[in-house]
Amino acid sequence: MPTLDPADLSERQIYNFMMSSILPRPISLISTVSHEGNTNLAPFSYFMGVCSIPMTVMFCPKVGPLERVKNDTLLNLEQVPEFVVHVVNTGNVETANMCGTALPRGQSEFDICNATAIASERVRPPRMKESPVAFECTVRDIHQISDQPGGG
Repeated sequence: MPTLDPADLSERQIYNFMMSSILPRPISLISTVSHEGNTNLAPFSYFMGVCSIPMTVMFCPKVGPLERVKNDTLLNLEQVPEFVVHVVNTGNVETANMCGTALPRGQSEFDICNATAIASERVRPPRMKESPVAFECTVRDIHQISDQPGGG
């Protein structure tokens, strides 16, 4: 089996390798809200449960290109440190795919992705009605691993 040296690979090659080798890989849709009240719904493949006491999940917004280093999810979390994690399954996978489309800041994926926003019980961001499981969460910590494109 050949050995890969990350120093010899592009960010896209590293991403593709990780996405094709870390399996099964849960996909989530994360809803957030800005301090102005604009909602966002974005898919995340870097997502996982961490522990049960306290009930904890983790996900990683990827650092984007220089013209848009922080995505709407991260910007919203910095303003309103609450979010909802929705489990993606076969019933809503097309919604997750549509939500991966880059939209202008402030435009909601709920409006274009056939997702129904309903009020959450404990946090400000809405839940997605079509998700069989939704975790209403508050931010505990935001850690920057790398500020380079492809970092998180």
